[in-house]
Amino acid sequence: MSVPHRSPGQDQWPSSETPHALSGACRLTRRPDKLLASHRNIDVHSFCGASVGIRCHPVYVAQSYPAFPAPAPVQSHEVTPVTRRDLFDFLRDEAEPWWGRLDDISFLDHLYDLDSLPSTDRRHATAREDIGRHRLANDDWDDAWVFTDPRFQLADGPDQVLLDFLAYMAHPVVQPDTGKAMALVTRLNSLLSPDGWELRATGFISGRPVYAAVRIPGGPGRMIRLEIDDGDLGKLDLVLGQACQILGDGGHALAQGLITAATLTLRPDGGYYHPTPGDNWTESSSEAVLTVDPRITAEFTDEVRDRIWQVLRTVLVHHGRDDVVSLAIEPTTPALPALTADWRAGAARVLEQPVGNQPGSSAPTAGIPARTASCSPAARSLPSTGSSRTSSGSPPCRTRSPCCRCPGPGSATLACAPRTSS
Repeated sequence: MSVPHRSPGQDQWPSSETPHALSGACRLTRRPDKLLASHRNIDVHSFCGASVGIRCHPVYVAQSYPAFPAPAPVQSHEVTPVTRRDLFDFLRDEAEPWWGRLDDISFLDHLYDLDSLPSTDRRHATAREDIGRHRLANDDWDDAWVFTDPRFQLADGPDQVLLDFLAYMAHPVVQPDTGKAMALVTRLNSLLSPDGWELRATGFISGRPVYAAVRIPGGPGRMIRLEIDDGDLGKLDLVLGQACQILGDGGHALAQGLITAATLTLRPDGGYYHPTPGDNWTESSSEAVLTVDPRITAEFTDEVRDRIWQVLRTVLVHHGRDDVVSLAIEPTTPALPALTADWRAGAARVLEQPVGNQPGSSAPTAGIPARTASCSPAARSLPSTGSSRTSSGSPPCRTRSPCCRCPGPGSATLACAPRTSS
């Protein structure tokens, strides 16, 4: 069923000349050539291109209204059921009554032809009558009744029906407090924007904005605002993914590649990391930290770092974390080895092994016999006999033995003991 539907800026039908009072029910759309009339004697095509006023007998022709920027197609269904559910949850649980300073009938009468919609109560013929009974007289319908009433198609109808309903909630006639209207629009936009829509001011009445739905750049697919705490690693990973995508779209392939394998965390400062007075840091300020592979830290030049921070800052502010005021690049901590209870005994055994057999030691240098001297524990305790060094900078072999392998740099205090042949 097509819902008789007016846009928020459209004039009210005159009380004495509403469509149900005419000879034949008619349903209005925005163009006279698309006028739907059940009366067979009415030639709706005769109105095409004609100059008419706001009313024209025997049918009523709606007054034209300036087109909104990029209005929603009449049959578009881009606002998903998930978004509609979230909208209704917000309007039901957090927002002020959707009808504002009006009542249900006055509000809905601006958007729908209540006298053409049927009644759900067999005692009444029209939607106007049963709403009057159950909302104004008996008050036995809950405040959120309209969201699930199929006659008004808010839950599953065309986008324009829902968007006009939401825009009218912020209209000065419904919500005279401009501050509250703007706060409502901001919250509604946070839910609508992932589906490619926002409410924006398209005009003014008595200095107060009038809103309409417009398409936004990028269309459907934008992420909703997340509530991110410092320890929300899963959400921070989504933030990093968004920054990575933006960097790629902007052609910054190096910066995009560098943060692909990084980990993002937020670190509260409290004056510890940035104690300098006058640097715009406060006790509530935080720092974004990118933990990266130590082998690529040198790739984060000032230019690359500033590019990453510019994008990352934008994403964090979108999610409400404007307290994050700087970016730090830090290398990852090497993985700590697993230990057993007798790790000391194991370490002693390693120290007693010949140099070439110790884990991590290099192979014998070319020209050095395989059976070389080893540094025994006793030899390590020998006092140094001098401070002279070889031309290579290494301490000389104290034993002067031809079968001794002289220690390299970093082992200046060790003495070599000749290995006896077997």
